[in-house]
Amino acid sequence: MSSTPLWARSNQRVSPDRRRRTAGRWRRAGLGVVVSLTLMAAGCAQIPRSSAVHTIDAPAKTNDLPYLYRLSGPKEGATPAEIVDGYLQSNKGVQDNLTQAREFLTEEKGKAWKPEKLTTVYSSFPKVVATADPNTFELQYQPAVEIDQNGLRRDLTNAAPRTVKVSVVKERGQYRLSSVPDELLISSTDAKVLLEQRNLYFYSADFAHAVADTRWFLKSPKLATNVATALLNGPAPYLKDSVASAFGKDAALSSPTVAVIDKTAQVEFPLAYWNTLKQINRQQIKQQLQLSLTGVNGADSIQILTENRPIPEITGGADKFIQVTTNPQVDSDQVGVLKDRLVWYNKIQTAAIEGIPDTSSYAPRYPAVSSTKHQFSFLNASGSQLLSTGPGRDVTLTDTGYAFTPPTFDTAGWLWSVKTPDKGQPQTVRAYQPTGQAGTGADVSASWLSGFTVTDLRVARDGVRVAVVAQKDGQSHLFLTAITRDDNGVPARLSTPENVPTGTAVFNSVRWLSDSKMTLANLGAKEEVTPIIVSQGGIEETLGPLQGATGLSAGNGGDDIYLISGSKLYSRVGTRWYNTGITLSGLNYPG
Repeated sequence: MSSTPLWARSNQRVSPDRRRRTAGRWRRAGLGVVVSLTLMAAGCAQIPRSSAVHTIDAPAKTNDLPYLYRLSGPKEGATPAEIVDGYLQSNKGVQDNLTQAREFLTEEKGKAWKPEKLTTVYSSFPKVVATADPNTFELQYQPAVEIDQNGLRRDLTNAAPRTVKVSVVKERGQYRLSSVPDELLISSTDAKVLLEQRNLYFYSADFAHAVADTRWFLKSPKLATNVATALLNGPAPYLKDSVASAFGKDAALSSPTVAVIDKTAQVEFPLAYWNTLKQINRQQIKQQLQLSLTGVNGADSIQILTENRPIPEITGGADKFIQVTTNPQVDSDQVGVLKDRLVWYNKIQTAAIEGIPDTSSYAPRYPAVSSTKHQFSFLNASGSQLLSTGPGRDVTLTDTGYAFTPPTFDTAGWLWSVKTPDKGQPQTVRAYQPTGQAGTGADVSASWLSGFTVTDLRVARDGVRVAVVAQKDGQSHLFLTAITRDDNGVPARLSTPENVPTGTAVFNSVRWLSDSKMTLANLGAKEEVTPIIVSQGGIEETLGPLQGATGLSAGNGGDDIYLISGSKLYSRVGTRWYNTGITLSGLNYPG
């Protein structure tokens, strides 16, 4: 027998008869879990029922799961309590579309049950408690995470224990569940295997950049369908007013299933809808599907159909169509500060920046450069002045105040910082026009930051999302928000954010590593600094420590991270920090 699980094989059709024969063999194995050959060889005998974690590690994106849960249906003559317990165990059977779980339900409930509405990850196996009614039980569990049918995740930090009731009845002489919630219950241990963290992609308002929208989906045969449906249903709430989608409000799939055949995802739309679209809309739709579905169940291309027929290849006829890419790479040149002058650093040596004026009288700190390399910014020695310059331009005093967070540029050339006007006064998020001239700044509304002290703000490489580090009551917070602009492109508001779970980690600085990962560090001359790498799902990696790090720069991925300590530049090599022999007092990649 092949060691590749039937339900995990990419693009392989399994006949109904073969599926039934296979399911029958699994049932004869008895109620429980049998681990696949790979893990049995490693000595793993069973899946634990409990786990004390409240976060989900991001599993590798792969079609073949590390192991397959082989579940059985109810035993003949099973008691009500055994039916309830078997149902809970079978909730992990998403690879077979929960076929075994439905066998614990009455025929009517099995047809009506909609577990895709909500997936709840619990931190310890539900306690089954009998009630005065022998056919009714209470399930008591501690929820840690909820994921809705669109893959949107909600972390339930410090949530109260939850109780739900389930009921059994006799059907054809056997007990079956007649009442269960439209919900899937899985452990945090199983979630690491059964859930896939995946990015949907939308567009910036000008359709010039792809904007990642991280979701979580069950690794079921319906994965491609669920991803496409979630994409049509629109962006996460924090992105809603900041991004664009190629699909109009009337978009819907005409086929309930997105099939992946020969590594091609087939997406079908109603002909009437397709005929209303302009050529550029069709190209943008196909591109958005391609970005979001690549890798799902092995898909590497997209085919759009109407009325069961592939549409002609979409080419030409749209001069304004922009080809976008996911995870854009930043330029390898970083801007640094050497002897109070702005310089380039190219991973080997420093070099003068042609056309830049002498900045030594300002004692620059926290240098920044735009993606075009035409705009530069930095703070003065006291951090009370925000300054700008560029090739062939004098140094300009952009703004003054009590303090500013380190500057950052967006893709449109706007300069961002959080200003403290005077000691004790509330902070204000500010965006300054690309000229960097004094008086060109605009206040950006972010009322949700009231009560927090912002220590860092970084615009993502898509020019839409913003990572904000803020402190409150001795705790560090990482927020993910999005820029809403007015009709003239002027930044107007930062959306109500997503709170990225970081546990008890302490940090004051953030840098983007990719379109979905960031690195955080608690910079300080007297601190042992231990950076961490996070995604929207939480902490993914803890790096090695470095004493007294005061500068952080990050480029393309987790291996492209630099720290500055005592004016010495260190680069990440595995779990250690390598002294490059370069002297710098500040460093940053473009952005």
